[in-house]
Amino acid sequence: MTVTTLNTPSAEAVVTEAVRRAWSEVLGEEPESADVSFFEVGGDSLAAVEMIEHLQEELGRSVRIQDVYRSPSQAGLVTALLIDEGSVPAAHHTTGRTVVRLRNAGAGRLW
Repeated sequence: MTVTTLNTPSAEAVVTEAVRRAWSEVLGEEPESADVSFFEVGGDSLAAVEMIEHLQEELGRSVRIQDVYRSPSQAGLVTALLIDEGSVPAAHHTTGRTVVRLRNAGAGRLW
């Protein structure tokens, strides 16, 4: 198992290679381009879980299934994995206003 610190200058190259390798092992071929969707080339939810297991083993850190669904391309997944979640404040730590989009529930009511 290779454990990598994701704060190093070469972190992007390490994560890109890990994603490429996991993608290839699960789908049997490398991504055609960095922007092709995992799901468009044959990936499904079970394959996504398998790819996550490969990534967790290689990177030594937790990988979330929602990262694969939100960013199903190689480039998107690399970006998602490089984001330091510790630097993103939780909602209760933010300042300013929170904008909530409301939908009309019918009969002139908002709820």
